[in-house]
Amino acid sequence: MPRKRILVKSIDTSISYQVIGIDLAKHLVSACLITGAGEIFGIDRLTYDDLLKSAERMSPTLFCMEPCPEVHYLAEKLQGYGHHTKVIDGAAVKEYIKTHFGG
Repeated sequence: MPRKRILVKSIDTSISYQVIGIDLAKHLVSACLITGAGEIFGIDRLTYDDLLKSAERMSPTLFCMEPCPEVHYLAEKLQGYGHHTKVIDGAAVKEYIKTHFGG
């Protein structure tokens, strides 16, 4: 059964997230934030600057992203704030979405 996704415009840094999946683009980022309780928050457009400012203020969490030219820079910044980062294959992302969100 597909889970309900809640669309938001920014990251609430008072919430502790289990994992944050980010899709990197040239100027903007899309994000899927999953809490320990299983709530799923989606952000369609977030600037890199807003992402980094939020990451600096939030408790350590796991950030997952697909490989791209910006991934190493972003991973180093996030790790500097105490977060864990994981670069995952695009096929794994598609399989996760298919399994957990019904495609």
